[in-house]
Amino acid sequence: MNNKIGKFIAELRKEKGMTQKELGEKLYISDKAVSKWERGLSIPDLAILEKLASVLGVEISDILMGKKGKHKEIDIEEEINKATSELKRKQIKRIIVIIFIFILLSIIMIFIIFKNVYLGYEEEKVKYVNSSGMSDVIKLGIPKFSFDEKSMENSYIFKNIRNKKVLEKELNDYFKTLKYVSCNDSIYYYNEEEDFTIVNYDVINHYLFSTISVQLYNGDYCKMLKYKQDDIFKNNILYSNNYYNLDGVKDNFQVWFAIFKQDTEAENVKYEVGFRVVKLVDNKATDIEASEGYIEFIDNKAIYTRTKIYDEYSLKGLNIPKVSTFTILEDKGLLMNDAYLNDYEKEITLYPPTEEDMQKMRENLLNEKTVNSN
Repeated sequence: MNNKIGKFIAELRKEKGMTQKELGEKLYISDKAVSKWERGLSIPDLAILEKLASVLGVEISDILMGKKGKHKEIDIEEEINKATSELKRKQIKRIIVIIFIFILLSIIMIFIIFKNVYLGYEEEKVKYVNSSGMSDVIKLGIPKFSFDEKSMENSYIFKNIRNKKVLEKELNDYFKTLKYVSCNDSIYYYNEEEDFTIVNYDVINHYLFSTISVQLYNGDYCKMLKYKQDDIFKNNILYSNNYYNLDGVKDNFQVWFAIFKQDTEAENVKYEVGFRVVKLVDNKATDIEASEGYIEFIDNKAIYTRTKIYDEYSLKGLNIPKVSTFTILEDKGLLMNDAYLNDYEKEITLYPPTEEDMQKMRENLLNEKTVNSN
């Protein structure tokens, strides 16, 4: 229909110089009814068509066809039914579009509300590697409706469609149920029942969802770190496990730290140390590196920062880093993470000597002196 009837009525009314109200008065109807005709929201019924045609000075067929002129003989009632059916189809389409827009806006509104609503946390069972290296299952508190869990080496990643501020609040509510432990100028969260510490967590906002990451450590992290800091250098020396074999035979590669001074006032205990790397060939020592600096313990790592490198006792051309990182092992050893000594030793682990080890070393050195004097 394309509202041809309504447009034609409006055109004729204007030609007659009438307002919608004036036309309505002549037909004994309201101006709103006339407006609906002209906007294509309804059509004149059969009872009023004859009067309308007379007022506008046209034939009924002209109104139904939407234009003046000669028309073939038409069935007025049939044409009204056609126009009415077409109008209903348009109204149904309009209603469907309105409903669709309403549903879409409702979904968007619900999504926005849900992204910002506080729902709390729940404790979910996750796979875990305990301090014995065995697979285990623990309960970890995470925000509700989290999904797509991924885990690797006691680190966990979840997704949630709610925003960062809400998720951080829910995580903090979970942390309040744990024991706060402090070291490295940081606060960590220790679960006494499950015996793990949350050492790191983060929430990152994306466009449609947020990513939650949580990293765990076996046991009480700060207690472990303090214990190892106190115990690692108890004999003022930390040496490579290749320094001396217990049978008294020298290995051909030696690495060790020696403590000069210990700063105990800071929470992160700092050790001023000397560092030495020596290669032995036919009882002749070749210096690989001699340096000094300090060691700090940060996040289960021992960080050695060199403040001075003795070039005269260091191998020329060796790319000695400014900082070397060591992983603290469960048995209090330090595993060197740097690869700059790989040409000499692929894996370097340093251990604090026991009193028995120290005595063995003294005896070996004494035997060396005896043999050399003879």
